[in-house]
Amino acid sequence: MSYCEFCGTEIKDGEKCTCPQAKEVTKKSPPFNKRNLISIILAAMIVVAIIIACIVNAGMQKDPFDYINVSFSGINTKGTVSVSFDKSSLVSSLVGEAPDINDFSDKSLKEYLQWEEKYYNYQDNIKLAISKEDNLSNGEEIVISVTATGDAAKYIKSSEKTYTVSGLTEIKNIDAFRDIEVVFEGIDGEGKLRIVNNSTDPFVSEIDFAIDSEKSTNSNNFLSNGDKVVVIAKYDENLAYTYCCIPEQNEKSFTVSSLAKPVEAEDITIEFINQLKQVSYEILEAYEQKNSNEYDFNNKKYECVYFFQNEEQGIYHSPDNPKKRIVVFFSLERTNLQSTETKTLFCGVSFSSLAGEMVLYPNGTYKIFSYGSERPFDVDAGTKTGWEESLENAITSIHPLFEDETYYTRTKID
Repeated sequence: MSYCEFCGTEIKDGEKCTCPQAKEVTKKSPPFNKRNLISIILAAMIVVAIIIACIVNAGMQKDPFDYINVSFSGINTKGTVSVSFDKSSLVSSLVGEAPDINDFSDKSLKEYLQWEEKYYNYQDNIKLAISKEDNLSNGEEIVISVTATGDAAKYIKSSEKTYTVSGLTEIKNIDAFRDIEVVFEGIDGEGKLRIVNNSTDPFVSEIDFAIDSEKSTNSNNFLSNGDKVVVIAKYDENLAYTYCCIPEQNEKSFTVSSLAKPVEAEDITIEFINQLKQVSYEILEAYEQKNSNEYDFNNKKYECVYFFQNEEQGIYHSPDNPKKRIVVFFSLERTNLQSTETKTLFCGVSFSSLAGEMVLYPNGTYKIFSYGSERPFDVDAGTKTGWEESLENAITSIHPLFEDETYYTRTKID
């Protein structure tokens, strides 16, 4: 038993109310159609099937990154990425292992060829790309993407993944010039630079240091005091990365100094003259002792010092034809022991630069520079000149030791 929802009249089972409202609703309701119901059910089943297929297919798709390993190596800012993609295992998981063709039957061969075609089809349709592979720095991000096309797209999900670079060795900045010794040698205007690498560092000891002639004031072998010389460090970049270090600077500027200058008359100091005078006394005393059987020597007296210079160009200077000479002059009384004759005579003790250039270093050291080498000025190499009866004759007698009087000059320095 039920009641009308409009008028409340009791209605028997299977009957409808006859009130105007109930009649109006009955009139509007379409008659029941079994075909419509079947259509609805079929549509619903199709939707459900599609959903299930999608779920199943999604479950069957492989994530390619399960077969990818990524690692970083090298030094920071110069790192590299290594990507290992086991594509063979990925494809094999989809197409299975290769069929056995040991019996070489037509059937097994056909099955193998079908498998092989499918296998390489999948291989060719799976591509990997890396956004950046080298010059990497810690903290930098790179993107690796895998794209599947063709039949492979049904089972492999095209996707990409971001990786943060890490684990790269931090590079160490070093002062490559710390243990480098720069030595200036030679004569001012013709000087040269010698570089000594005293470093015990395994990397720095392999660096080649050289003059950058384009940035330097003058080229090597023609340097003058005050010139600027730029030294550059040449090294193998790969070797630097091997040792995880790199120079803070690849070049350094040096100012040329300490080159000797050719000695001029004004360069000879009183201290040096006094040294020559002392040696000269000793040389004369040795001469007197050697000749004491013939002569008696008395009243030895220092007179003066002259600087002699041969200015001729392009000639070979030798001990008999020195380029420069310093002569200390003395006077003394010499008595012949046989005739008892006594004379006042004059002579000099000559100090020659021999075949080289007499040079003076900024520290006051006198040396002989010849053919690229140097040695101390040997004051013990003084030689006595001949005896003359006047100081003027003793002085002028020096010039025959020079090859040509035209180029001969002398200067009194004390």
